[in-house]
Amino acid sequence: MSRSEHLPPNFGRLDKALRSIGYSFEAAVADIIDNSIDAKARNVLVRFVLRKNKALDLVIWDDGNGMSSQTLKEAMRFGADVTEELDRLGKFGLGLKLASLSQAKELRVFSYTGSKISGRGWLEEGISSGFMSTILEPSECRDMLKLLVPDRPWKKTGTVVWWSHLYRIGQNHADPNEHAQKLMRRLKDYLSMAFHRFLDGSPRLVKMEIDIFDGDSSLEGLPLPLESLNPFGYSATGLKGFPAKLVPADGYADRLKINGHIWPPNSTAPEYALPGGANSRQGFYFYRNNRLIQGGGWNGMREAEPHRSLARLEIDMHPDFDMDISLDVKKVEIQLPPNLV
Repeated sequence: MSRSEHLPPNFGRLDKALRSIGYSFEAAVADIIDNSIDAKARNVLVRFVLRKNKALDLVIWDDGNGMSSQTLKEAMRFGADVTEELDRLGKFGLGLKLASLSQAKELRVFSYTGSKISGRGWLEEGISSGFMSTILEPSECRDMLKLLVPDRPWKKTGTVVWWSHLYRIGQNHADPNEHAQKLMRRLKDYLSMAFHRFLDGSPRLVKMEIDIFDGDSSLEGLPLPLESLNPFGYSATGLKGFPAKLVPADGYADRLKINGHIWPPNSTAPEYALPGGANSRQGFYFYRNNRLIQGGGWNGMREAEPHRSLARLEIDMHPDFDMDISLDVKKVEIQLPPNLV
């Protein structure tokens, strides 16, 4: 007769596996900002923290709703019991942890609601020691925040995510400040596209900035405000009859809203060129809850070639379509079902 036994994972190996989930730096930061938007933040700051002879740190501050100590505990759980609201950008209850630990040695989160502050961390030995999360005392939280964001006091609510020791992209550089400047530009390009609708104020305005902070002298650099990089931001269509509403058959009309766009030829606008070049940006632009998931590409349906470089399809997916398109935890890859293709 068959029987069951408790078989816990090898926590040491699991820690390494979770850190190798495959996030790019930009996608990992965007995953944290998803949580800020879900928390109704109006302002988001991404901050690189420089300290002499140390690896880069990263801080993401927002003025969203914040979390109580119990809510924060659940948010730091792997496979958190997240709300089933379909209009959320978060999905699996894994992004905060996996995105963070894919880039940083340690993760700490501080959240403020009213006059109460809570803090928790996944420190370097926490997972390998059997998923032991560190609970931070309020005085510890306040001291750390004074060091990281002294210029961003919360008025009522908010959250700070602290990635300490960026081990993938933030160490072993001769000039850390120059390296941080390069990372700022990479983030600017990615986030300006991924969140361009929010930066434009649709469905609501979210302001985002990136800066570099000298952790030794507690001086912040000039903030870089993010401006929308709208792939459909042309002033005049490139072909009469466009943009054109396209209606998919076979029951997909209620789950996919598709608009075909033709850019005007010979455009020099940054919204046309986009990071990577216009030719690589032809094709599908998939949105989930107004967040750009995929920016260009034909998903195997056809090859990119110069004659189609003006063609872009704006596709809004209903969030209950996630399983059909095999949306992964990183929210960067779309796999279309064969019958839809």
